[in-house]
Amino acid sequence: MLNTRGATLKGNVLGDIRAEQDRIMLDTAFWESADYKSLLESYDRPIIVGRRGTGKSALAYRLSKHWGSKPKTLVLSISPEEEQVIGLRDIFEQFGDKYLHIKAGTKMAWRYAIYMEILVELGGHYKYKNNLDLSQVREHYTSWGSRRQSISTKIRRKLKSVLNESDSPQSRIADLSDNLELDLIEEVLLEALEKSNAQCVVFADRLDEGYSPDNLGVGIIDGFIQAAIDIKFRLKERVVAFAFVRDNIYRAISKLDPDFTRNIEGQTLRLHWDEYNLFNLVCFRLKSAFTCEHENSVRIWNQYAVKELKGREGFRLALRLTLYRPRDILVLLNEAFLKANSNDREQIILDDIEYTAKTISINRLNDLHKEYEYIFPSIEEFTKSFYGRESEMAVKDTQPLIESVLNQDRFERNKQQDIFLFSDSRQVLQRLYSVGFIGVHNQQSASFGFLS
Repeated sequence: MLNTRGATLKGNVLGDIRAEQDRIMLDTAFWESADYKSLLESYDRPIIVGRRGTGKSALAYRLSKHWGSKPKTLVLSISPEEEQVIGLRDIFEQFGDKYLHIKAGTKMAWRYAIYMEILVELGGHYKYKNNLDLSQVREHYTSWGSRRQSISTKIRRKLKSVLNESDSPQSRIADLSDNLELDLIEEVLLEALEKSNAQCVVFADRLDEGYSPDNLGVGIIDGFIQAAIDIKFRLKERVVAFAFVRDNIYRAISKLDPDFTRNIEGQTLRLHWDEYNLFNLVCFRLKSAFTCEHENSVRIWNQYAVKELKGREGFRLALRLTLYRPRDILVLLNEAFLKANSNDREQIILDDIEYTAKTISINRLNDLHKEYEYIFPSIEEFTKSFYGRESEMAVKDTQPLIESVLNQDRFERNKQQDIFLFSDSRQVLQRLYSVGFIGVHNQQSASFGFLS
């Protein structure tokens, strides 16, 4: 901690940007945003969507802790590794190359996998196992595998045993529900949960691991989302599954799935971060990191940020160097405190922020390009047009920059095709706003708003 002059400061004083490595800070200094509170109160929107760095994994961790502390509640976490998801591709390819076929097949496979994970959990519970009738599903139960094995490995093994290579993709899909005995397993699960008066809550995070932006890659995640939505209704809310999905994947699903507006759109909660929530998130972490005695957020901030950074206006200066996401501001401030410590200071100043802002900004921009290159191929060309310009611009001043890209025809084919779809510069601005590259100034709050 940084309490006395010359003290050693750990590398990430405000916490690690990876939720799985940030458990201490998440346990002691978690900011309960409006999104978090709404997820506690309702199951209506089990699909949580946000860009990289918006705190999806942190939410999954805290929500699982909340439900894990409730009586008669089982909590399951599904968090596949990259190689596991990649390993599923070859088995899911047996559902063919049409998007709707992939979605239909993977939805049943994921539904079976979630059912089996719950079945194993119930079978190992000292009390609930007495209400579980395994006589009808014993073969499924014994062949599924232990909790130590990854869910992806178990899905692969099961599908290999029931899919017939000589069948057509359509036949494999048509027979899959019966081959997996989904309806039977569903009945056994529901009966056990109702007799136990228990509920199971499933959290699926890091679904983007091993993701590829093709029909198969998008279909695998769409299948999981559809399964999560279906399970809630099929099991009468005795099982509720939350899926945390990256925004670019969600957009790809909306583009490819013809049933998106009917089945998914109304089930979605989009994470939103504004200045107020980001300020309180940072101050909560400052209070925990430095054992600060202040309760008021402004006083906490002013104890560790001085000169131009003082007060909410000073915080706003730092925030303008980010894409208004928790990860951005935490990385920026972690580096700023390291810089201050190297200069034998306990408080950060604007120079500390600006010292690291450029490198961090470039990294965030590269992340943005990678995240949206599939659904917005020309994003890099449009963002390049803003290089070297003021960070705050009127809409009319952005139009010549964007039109300079729209009027060119020298780009590679996929970028050029994307550019031709825009009728004017305002459409481009709307798209750049929708992916979080630009924000809109709110005169009432005197701050910029960015989509998360």
